[in-house]
Order: sequence, then C-alpha cells, then structure tokens
Amino acid sequence: MRKFATADCETDPFKFNRIPKPFLWGFYDKEGGFRSFSRTEEFVEFIKNYEGLIYLHNGGKFDVHFLMPWIEPQEEVMIINGRIAKLKLGKCELRDSYMLLPVPLSAYKKDEISYDIFEDGERQKIENNFKITSYLKGDCIYLYEILEKQFEEYGQKLTLASSAFDYWHKKYNPYKYKPRTNSGFFNHFKEFYYGGRVQCFEKGIIETNFNVFDINSAYPYAMLSDHPYGNEYAVKNKLDDNFEGKDFIQFWGKSKGALPFRDNGLKFPDDNKSRLYKVTGWELKTGLENNLIKIEKIDRVYKFFESINFKEYVDNFYKQKNDYKDKDAAKYLLAKLYLNSLYGKFGQSSLDHRDFEITEQKYILSYMDAGYEHEADLENGLVLMSKIIDEKKMKFYSVVTAASVTGFVRAYLYNTILKCDRPLYCDTDSIAAVKFSGNIGKELGQWENEGEFCRAAIGGKKLYCFERVNPKKGEKYKISSKGAKLTQKDIFSIARGEEIEYKNISPTFSVGKTPSFITRKIRKT
Repeated sequence: MRKFATADCETDPFKFNRIPKPFLWGFYDKEGGFRSFSRTEEFVEFIKNYEGLIYLHNGGKFDVHFLMPWIEPQEEVMIINGRIAKLKLGKCELRDSYMLLPVPLSAYKKDEISYDIFEDGERQKIENNFKITSYLKGDCIYLYEILEKQFEEYGQKLTLASSAFDYWHKKYNPYKYKPRTNSGFFNHFKEFYYGGRVQCFEKGIIETNFNVFDINSAYPYAMLSDHPYGNEYAVKNKLDDNFEGKDFIQFWGKSKGALPFRDNGLKFPDDNKSRLYKVTGWELKTGLENNLIKIEKIDRVYKFFESINFKEYVDNFYKQKNDYKDKDAAKYLLAKLYLNSLYGKFGQSSLDHRDFEITEQKYILSYMDAGYEHEADLENGLVLMSKIIDEKKMKFYSVVTAASVTGFVRAYLYNTILKCDRPLYCDTDSIAAVKFSGNIGKELGQWENEGEFCRAAIGGKKLYCFERVNPKKGEKYKISSKGAKLTQKDIFSIARGEEIEYKNISPTFSVGKTPSFITRKIRKT
C-alpha cells in the first residue's frame, strides 16, 4: 500500500450564481494526525512536499479545482468522464476517492452541522470556528478509515470497478485469465448491451393505494446464472427450440413491449411495427412465453463456447453484507459496493478514453504535431491538451458478459410486471403497482416491500413522488428527480402539467472553465 492521506475543504455555503470560495482546508494521515489551514496557499505549500497519495472525496469535481492555480507543467493528468481522477501537485498525487467510493461520505459516517454558520461573518465566531474545524476533521478521518479498510482488503486501485474486477480475478475466476477482446468485437456486441428498464405505465396524479417492491440485489442475483465469456462463438441462422438465455439473437419481428430498442433513447415498443431486434435470450424467452413476440425472420443467433457465473464472488459479498449490517459500517458499505460493481467492468470500452497533459502554451504546436488537441486554457500560462489513447493501450474485456447480466435483470423485472395488477411505474429493479405478484422475501433475488403508498405524482422517467401511508423515519415521500433536487410540491406541479424552473445552487466545475450554474425548465414528458 502506498502512503496516503485524506484532505477536504470547507467553502461558502452554496447559493445560486455565487461561486463558493474555500476558507478552511483539512489534512489527515496517521503519522501527523489532523492539520487545518485557513489559506489555500498554506495548504498547497504543505501538501507539495507530501510524498504519497492524497484523497479528496468528490475532489475531481470540486476541491481540486481550487488548487489548479498552483499546478505546474507535468507529464499527465487523468480525467474520467469530466472528473479529475488523479493529478500531480509537487511531490504528492491528488486522487478523487469518489472513484473508489461512489457514494456520499454520509453513507459511511458523517457528523451533522448547520451550514448557516459557514457564512462569512458567522464562521469567524469562536464557537462556530470550533464546530466547523471539528466537522472538517471528522470528514478527513472518516474518509481515511474506510479507505484504509478498503486498501487492506482489496488493494489500492484507482476505481471501484477495477478493484472489484481484480479481486474477482485473483480469487474466483475459474479460467485464470482475464477475458480480452478488441474494438471490433466490442462495437459489434455493444448493440446487445442496454441499460435498465425505466418505464411510466401511468402519468399524472394518481389517487390510489399501491406498493413499491424492489429486487433484492438484482444484478448480483443475475450473476448467479451462466453468462457468455470470452470471444469465441458460433453463428447460426435459425433459433433452436432449446436456445439459452445467454445466447444473443438478431431477428426481424414485432414485440408487444417485451424487448429493448434504441430509438432516441431506450424504448420498449408496443406498436405492432416490425423492427430489427438485437436481444439476449433471457428477454426473448420471456416474450415468447407470454405470447408478446412474433418472429418474422432470424438473422443470426450467437452461441458462445465458454460461459461463467459469479456465484462464489456474489455469495462472499452477500454474506458479508448481511454479517456486517448494524455491526461494522465500513465493511457493510464495502460489501454492498463490491457486490454490485463487478459486472459493469466487463462492458468497459476504451474507445473514448483520452490521454491528457498539462503543458505551457509555447508547446501547443508541438503537441498538435503529435496528435493532441487543445482542450482548455488554464491559469499561469498553462494549457490542457488531449488525444485519443493509442490502440495498444485500449482495453476491452467481455461486453457480452455485461450484456447478458443486464438482459437477465430486464427479463426478470418484466416477467414480474406482467403478473402485477395495474403497474404504475418501474425503474431497473423496482415496481410500483396496485397489486403486486412476485416472489416476496429477503433472500437474494426475491422482492422486498419498500412501502405502502396512497398517492403518486409521475411526471416521467426518474421523475416521481410517492406519498407513504405510514412514513418511515419521518420520510413521508419517496422522491426521484434525476438531475435536479425537486421537492414534493415541485413534482406534483409537474405531474399536473405545469412547468418548473429549476436552479441548481451547486456549481458545475470543468477544467479550464469558469464554474457554471445549471438552470432547467422541467415539464411532464
């Protein structure tokens, strides 16, 4: 394990159109304990001499951007999906711990505090300064605690997916080799790889009693079954009577809502139109068994020679999750994260990955001659350059494995939906229905009752508010509003047909750009 520390900063409270500024920085490692700095310059001077890794939670989208004026020309910076994943500053390397723990720190442990005392004029008061410093210290220590446990058990990787993948390979992979494919294989079979099924069966204000049921660990449950592995397969032009869920089928036909289809987003057509479908055997079986599919012409059936299941891996983390619940918050959270973070790595693509480098403006033309593009102007006369990574550095694993796992879940979900009386909404691994009919229980893959509700406001995909009959832990409403933090009142207004203007008080940071604030007009879709 490389030497590491954790850090964080406290800023002005978020307000729309006010770019927050840090007023206090914290640093923690086991050797020196906790240190605080009231000026960013002092913090930078300290960490520049730290010979190790420094983790900041969500730092690549926030904290690290305050440190950019002190960045010097260097070999490279890693940016993943707009997030600064790692970056050198002096002798230290800054890393975003959100890449390893993609949840708020409060999912593990976090103290409570009123952000009103963070305002200028309030934070200088002795009692408030003490509270804020203590709060900052807690965040740094809590992050260190859980990272230390993660590194000791699973190694010190950059991302959770790579950590889970390497752990599985070392302990549970029966083939003893990592599946390797190429861009051509990925581009062909990615057409069978879809996301979760999210669907509004009804919209608007719905006044009726209903329940919401969730699949207990949907993707881990899917991983217990056999899925295709590797890159060797046979191709047929007919569908055998005993075709398997892990097969891939390309055919012309009609579907009554059973199959996924890309058409300006993921949809599940039910319009009696003939289409070219590319689906997993799991979903085709479900559709055929329920008389929802008419096959007109089989184009291709792909049958892979090798298959794999992840039973040992899943059983290990599912047992840990149950064993550590209410006993060890860090181990419980890690078990929960690793349980759900393996399958996606198989679908990884390097096609859009780029190499980023920070250099001086006078070298721009030299970089362009080497195939780089100018990404952004930074401070102190520096620029960010990037280029598509060399093909030799690209990694492709087994996208068919990930495609089969997700297909299993969609099929399992839809098969249950078909048995429900008046389904209202579904989202990947959950169903809201007036009368539910599924395998209810607490075991892996069974359905658990998330609650009873008496009223719903559904404005679109990932946009709903369900009112509970018996609020749990003071939570009267179950709300989803992807991309916006909306209230119960907002969502009910949208469901009635009104338009809401949403202003995000949290600034959006991008390398080389002034922080921006998102304004959106949201209406029922």
